[in-house]
Amino acid sequence: MEYPNTNGFALGKAFWLIVRNSARKIDSGPGTTVSTASKFAINLKQGWNLVANPFNFAASAAPLMSNGDSLLFYVYENGWSAARRPGSRNKLDPFEGYAVFSDTATTMFILPNEFAAQNTALPKPESPEMLWSIRIAAQCQDARDANNFIAPLKTASREWDAQDHPEPPAIGEYVSVYFPHEEWKRLSKNYSTDARPEFGESEEWDFAVETNINDEVRLSFEGITSVPNEYEVWLIDKAVQIAQDLRRNNHYSIAGRGPENPKRLTLVVSTSGKMKEEYEALQAAPASFELSQNFPNPFNPATTIRYALPKAERVTLQVFNLLGELIATLVDNEQKEAGYHVAIWNGHNVAGGPVGNGVYFVRMKAGEFVQARKVVLVE
Repeated sequence: MEYPNTNGFALGKAFWLIVRNSARKIDSGPGTTVSTASKFAINLKQGWNLVANPFNFAASAAPLMSNGDSLLFYVYENGWSAARRPGSRNKLDPFEGYAVFSDTATTMFILPNEFAAQNTALPKPESPEMLWSIRIAAQCQDARDANNFIAPLKTASREWDAQDHPEPPAIGEYVSVYFPHEEWKRLSKNYSTDARPEFGESEEWDFAVETNINDEVRLSFEGITSVPNEYEVWLIDKAVQIAQDLRRNNHYSIAGRGPENPKRLTLVVSTSGKMKEEYEALQAAPASFELSQNFPNPFNPATTIRYALPKAERVTLQVFNLLGELIATLVDNEQKEAGYHVAIWNGHNVAGGPVGNGVYFVRMKAGEFVQARKVVLVE
């Protein structure tokens, strides 16, 4: 249902308002007075719900899931985020809208005169229950998803438990990072948090990056320093055969390829010996300089370009058209370590505008080495 057919603002209905000007005021007409003398009930369906605080002052929610844990609230600002500060989990700001997940149909009560003390966020790293944590954040244009965590907890299970929070629903133009777990056979198949029990030599977390924006997605991995020094932290991109040491570089870019084709990656926390045993081929330095063919090719409009350096070198990676005119600079005389690297071209020129369909050339210069590859941009 779209405006102007959105009449009937009533209890139990929720609407998304998408506006270009954040300062616009929207008058929904007269409402119904809600008493502040007693708690206010909102019925939740099984799965995701949109709820709001009906009072013009902060209130608190006192809901429980079937396992006795507090519900998890998300607020939307170009992406979903959840409050993780102690004591703030159940605080609802006036007229703020939230998404909340419930594993069963239940009733949520909003309490106008008190704040719930319960907080089911992942414990802070200093908590004796948590050993360490890593946050995975993604951004694609203005869309972002920064609410994704891995962590070993002393009380966690390898199967689903209350610390494994479901991934919020996609809204509008979005980017989403999630841990897929269809094998858990629960209402939600994708999770924003994947807590594991303590482990020995190695543990791996498979995750996916999904977006409906055909552009570069920039990933960052925060909290690497909280991982004990005896463990290495690596990102594995099996599609392009790259292993990146996140202690040395905690950023990685991929090409957004549409929601029907999410990018699969693996985060590995491992001792050096176990890491070498499992992924020795991906860690080996290349024997020669090389500019690989872009993937995919043809593409629209973002593509991944992989290149190899047998030794540390300054690298320039540029895109030219058939007339030899410079279209874009992807790597600008940057010092790169020996190994395999990727760059993303989003089909835009130096001015930031999209280029037309056709044949282009990607040219790599690393020291005395020069090589070019033909790439094809199509509708």
